[in-house]
Amino acid sequence: MTGVMLVSVGIISLAFRQRRFATASAPAALVTGAFISAYTIVDSIGVRMAGSGFDYIAWAYILFNVPLAAMAFYRYGGPRRLFLDARCKP
Repeated sequence: MTGVMLVSVGIISLAFRQRRFATASAPAALVTGAFISAYTIVDSIGVRMAGSGFDYIAWAYILFNVPLAAMAFYRYGGPRRLFLDARCKP
């Protein structure tokens, strides 16, 4: 309940600008809430299908981070240049 309350307060706070409710910010707050709801539902389905929360998180990180690392190494010329070369700018 505390988590739901904190997320709700955070989403509502997105709709305020300078201590006033900003109508223009309300759609962004609602879209943020929709995305949080969607990934929470997807994660809960994934955990149930995986059988274990650890298995789900491990596979999710592997399936996301391995391609991301490969792209970064390709883009920046390998780990040495990516991590050690101070001149390397994204």
